[in-house]
Amino acid sequence: MNKFVGKFISLEKYEKYKPYMKWMKYVINPYFIISVCFIIWMAFFDQNSLITHKELDKQIRELEADQTYFEQHLKNENAKLKLLQDNPAEIERIAREKFFLKKDNEDIFIIQQEVHKKPQKTTNE
Repeated sequence: MNKFVGKFISLEKYEKYKPYMKWMKYVINPYFIISVCFIIWMAFFDQNSLITHKELDKQIRELEADQTYFEQHLKNENAKLKLLQDNPAEIERIAREKFFLKKDNEDIFIIQQEVHKKPQKTTNE
């Protein structure tokens, strides 16, 4: 029997709480308490907490997705540039479409669609 049974608690209470007392000696241990406090501090309150790491991992995934997008975009633009450097007819086509340039014997007609607004119904009561 434990030396504290007679001094602090009665025998009935001791028998009732005996299964819990095995674990209490580990829970009351100062090293255990300090370790639990340290783990909680590192997980939630520290500058390098788990929450911060999760947010940074999310940013890394987003930046990697952006990187793959821009690499693909760069490949497409390089292909267009190579086409422009090798083919003068392509340069002429782009100049005609985007900048409305023309040859001396041509006329250019620019047709724009008008946007019609519907009149708003007003009710006078």
